Amino acid sequence: MDAAKRILDSADPFACIEVDPDALAGKPITILCIGHSQDTALIDARQTPELGELLASQPLFGAYQAKLTHRALLRTFKTGPERWACAMLVEQLIAGGRREPLELDAIAQKYLTKSMPEADEGFDAIRLRTQGIAQLLQCQIESINEEKLRTVSKIEAQAVAPIAEMEEMGMPLDTAKWRSLTQDAQAKLDEISRHLQNFMTKNAPKDLFGKASINLESHAELKQALNAMGIQVPNTRRDTLRQLPPPLGPWLTRHSELSKVVSTYGNSFLKYATEHNRIHPSFAQIGASTGRMACHSPNLQAIPKDSEHRDCFHSDTGRMMVVADYATCELRILAEMSGDPVFREAFARGDDLHSTVATSLFNKPVSKTQNSDLRHRAKAVNFGLVYGMGAGGLAKTLQVNPQQSRELLNQYFRTFPKIKDFLENQAYLSLERGYSETLSGRRLYLDFDPTDSSARAQAERIAKNMPIQGTSADITKLALALVWKKTRLIPDAYIVNAVHDEIVVECNEGDTEEVARVVQQEMLHAGQTLLKEVPMEVDIEIGKIWSK
Repeated sequence: MDAAKRILDSADPFACIEVDPDALAGKPITILCIGHSQDTALIDARQTPELGELLASQPLFGAYQAKLTHRALLRTFKTGPERWACAMLVEQLIAGGRREPLELDAIAQKYLTKSMPEADEGFDAIRLRTQGIAQLLQCQIESINEEKLRTVSKIEAQAVAPIAEMEEMGMPLDTAKWRSLTQDAQAKLDEISRHLQNFMTKNAPKDLFGKASINLESHAELKQALNAMGIQVPNTRRDTLRQLPPPLGPWLTRHSELSKVVSTYGNSFLKYATEHNRIHPSFAQIGASTGRMACHSPNLQAIPKDSEHRDCFHSDTGRMMVVADYATCELRILAEMSGDPVFREAFARGDDLHSTVATSLFNKPVSKTQNSDLRHRAKAVNFGLVYGMGAGGLAKTLQVNPQQSRELLNQYFRTFPKIKDFLENQAYLSLERGYSETLSGRRLYLDFDPTDSSARAQAERIAKNMPIQGTSADITKLALALVWKKTRLIPDAYIVNAVHDEIVVECNEGDTEEVARVVQQEMLHAGQTLLKEVPMEVDIEIGKIWSK
């Protein structure tokens, strides 16, 4: 402990931590090294249980894989620091979507022109790695300051601990119910497969197929079989199959849906469930070029809303879930960044934006009940612009021809010129300087061939979309940090999941009102930190089930 205190007293600006490889792989820490660029101390974690409180009392530590290091601290000491300077995350921020190696040795070669030893090479190797990480972070911080990435780097630093604890805590899962849903879906899939096999082999030319079965999971074989029946299709995507006449169209569509349920949400999903019936997924903190998180092993972000599978995620007796999400988050960001008066006034009044936009667009009174078809069109355009959708994508969404969708977009931009100006200026400025950025300063570099019109058009779409999507990711990560700091003061309240702009907290039944108030308050605070003109709105649901 004295050695650890010596390091902390002499660290400038912060100390770094490296742990033994087994701890990063999921076991409690055996050896922990704490140090800075000039000094290190090796500590036997098994003999120093009081070390956890000392580390948790510090505002910031550095590490190479900070999330894994924080999880190791949780397993060993049940606690950890509030913020982390993570060399891997920092490098991702500096790279800004460019393909750069993230291995520690590669990053060390870039900044320090030297290699890093592997931690399993012995105690001296762990010491050298700790010193090297400290030196490396000093260089990275200089780059962060030069590139004006300090604000977003602070957001990422605060998000590490809540994400690590979210993984460690896990999401409750009713494995018996999940298994029952899988068996039911498999039975339905088998039945519809028999119908399809009988129908298609019966109607296909006998010299080509005879009584042989068709592999319905093979896109090439399915397309060949349809062509042999005189049905020409460009592909076997679900939206294409849906257009085919009955019974083939409905059968193939349903087969595709059930096949996805069985393969994606089947028994393979259950291999990640622990003996305590909890799922502990892995979250990639910067999982997309926009800065959004990604989830895998398994992917909880892919569970469809309002599906039976959502009902399998429910809390135990005496426990509840508080599910909170930002309402129309991306459109509020668009209103903030564009300055459009109609959007801003609608949000300031608490009006339904899609109805307001439709009323302005079509010169008719529109609400969720009056002329709702026009509201549907306006909503499709609103979200289409946020996600970089062009006239072709809008035509598919609204099931109209491209000319009609182009006319609708033109009318939209005539009605809301500030939206048009913002998107066009974003595209021009981003392509001119070579990157797009969020309100926090997160960057996405645009690498394309300027002589290739298709590549340029794609870069323009990204340039328009990234500031909105990326700012949404920044707000959610900041919200995770603020919610975590407050809910950790409430006994047995834990963040257990985060999906894009949604945060799920599990707590004791008697604490739901307090948790809901804290979560809503801190999520609004996070939004107000980045959006200065447009108010955020947070919807809260309380229940036993992950219902949103």
